Amino acid sequence: MGVAVFLFIAVDATARRPAPYDFTGRWSGSIVARGETFHATADIASTRAARFQGHATVGGQSGSSPCGLRGKGGRRVKIVLRCDDGTRGRLSGALDPTSNVITGVARLRDRRGGRARGPFTLTKDAG
Repeated sequence: MGVAVFLFIAVDATARRPAPYDFTGRWSGSIVARGETFHATADIASTRAARFQGHATVGGQSGSSPCGLRGKGGRRVKIVLRCDDGTRGRLSGALDPTSNVITGVARLRDRRGGRARGPFTLTKDAG
């Protein structure tokens, strides 16, 4: 009887897990750091459950730079950016699956070692 109860609880716990969020699509938004607003667009493809990768373009007053990105998500999302100009970034935030918005904190480091931190918002484009 103890084994049957355990199996019932294990099956019930897995049945309540929501399906993984599909990050595939075009995302756009902004990152605010050092008093400057950087506009970001990204084309993301889900690679497996809760994992994704893609390409992004991040631009500010000094121009734009193409970046590669990879990440993992659920309700908490972590994104790693590696840009062609040497800038690296880590974005950590919360996903709102009903409005397709990720908000959180970006930590950026340029090729000379300068660091910046600020809020970001990314929204999945409809369509």
